Amino acid sequence: MVGDKVLMINKRVPAHSTRVLTRRNYNWPYIIASKIQRDDQIGPAYKLVDTSSGKSLKYSVTTARIKKYNDNRPQFEAVNPHYRR
Repeated sequence: MVGDKVLMINKRVPAHSTRVLTRRNYNWPYIIASKIQRDDQIGPAYKLVDTSSGKSLKYSVTTARIKKYNDNRPQFEAVNPHYRR
């Protein structure tokens, strides 16, 4: 899974925001730089790198906060013809 592109969920709502229901929950793609797992009984954590800036995040992220990013748009539109940008 190292090297894959993922999206990270962000459930934080900015203060005084009127866009609670229409905001996007997932942030733009990151690349998994490394997997951290010290104990087999505890799930892994991942260090992420921002694709646009190349900077790594200051904190690690668990698997509950990421999902795989699929950047193959033509294949997605072929499977889902009603979902177009």
